[in-house]
Amino acid sequence: MANANINLQVGSIERGNREILLEAGPHFESSEEVGATVIKSVAGRPVYLRDVARIEDGPADVDHYTRIGFGPAVEEMPTIGNATGNKPQVGQERQMVTIAVAKRKGSNAVNVAEAVIATAEKLHGTLIPEDVLLTISRDYGETANHKVNELVKHLSLPS
Repeated sequence: MANANINLQVGSIERGNREILLEAGPHFESSEEVGATVIKSVAGRPVYLRDVARIEDGPADVDHYTRIGFGPAVEEMPTIGNATGNKPQVGQERQMVTIAVAKRKGSNAVNVAEAVIATAEKLHGTLIPEDVLLTISRDYGETANHKVNELVKHLSLPS
């Protein structure tokens, strides 16, 4: 039984700035396959796992891991692309994927944020499907810009 249900990483191929992982297996795909595993041989006859155990298929695999809920500020939420008919409503929850981008020390947060948003806009409708709603949940470039403007404003005021 030690050799049953083995799946090994056997290498990878890099091509076009993408990595494809190669695996040798396969894993069990059903509870029937698990039950058909030979665990012992008695007098030349196989003893299957299903002969000595009750096998149950557990809960379904998770389809998504992260959700986002929308509150009253959903109307001011910045989006990328045409969100007509796809914009969430107050109280609605949706599946989500989060991508965080960090700037390097010494770079300008405003420029980095603007470049990331511009790239996302270019990719929307091509690499990123048109029906995927892109929202900007945090824009530290905007925050940094606001802080700098406030600092300049206060430096210019007479004391």
